[in-house]
Amino acid sequence: LFRGLIDFTADAAELHGWLAGSGLPDRLALDTDLSWRIRHRLAALGALDEAQIGAAYDASPSGQAAQAATKCRAARPDPAAKESAWTAMMSDTGLSSYELWAHAEGFWQAEQVELTAPYVRRFFAEMPAAARLRGDLVLDLLIRFLYPRYAATPETLELAEAMIARTDISVPLRRRVADFTDDLRRVVAVRSRA
Repeated sequence: LFRGLIDFTADAAELHGWLAGSGLPDRLALDTDLSWRIRHRLAALGALDEAQIGAAYDASPSGQAAQAATKCRAARPDPAAKESAWTAMMSDTGLSSYELWAHAEGFWQAEQVELTAPYVRRFFAEMPAAARLRGDLVLDLLIRFLYPRYAATPETLELAEAMIARTDISVPLRRRVADFTDDLRRVVAVRSRA
């Protein structure tokens, strides 16, 4: 329940308090997972900067912390942060699978629809080339996290359907995009009736 509260609160002061150990629910210990979850939410809200992310990692470096820090950097509402994460996901073959997924998990944020709007079209345009750099399992998880789920509009649906109709994309890419597009189609239909 507390994890859900972290993910949906927009109160940066309360989040900073929790991170400092203040105002936490009784008998709840602030562990590494919860601390980074709070930092991720703060980063998405623009209330945690690059220096703070770096300091948190330096204070307790680990593989888990490295992934969480990458996710936080990708979540920041900063055009340079988004472009950096995007470039890494689309072209950096030196990234580990965990780094790739961390970028993808942090990239789309519900509060950042306007900032990430240009990447919706880029997703459908650039993913076929990026898919050729990844194995099927890695691609499957990348698509799961990187499909533009917050851009549930008729325009996004058109872009998705055009991609699925292409004959030059791999079967795993087509199949995974088709799965998420089916979900998108339902969301767009429901919104059109509202």
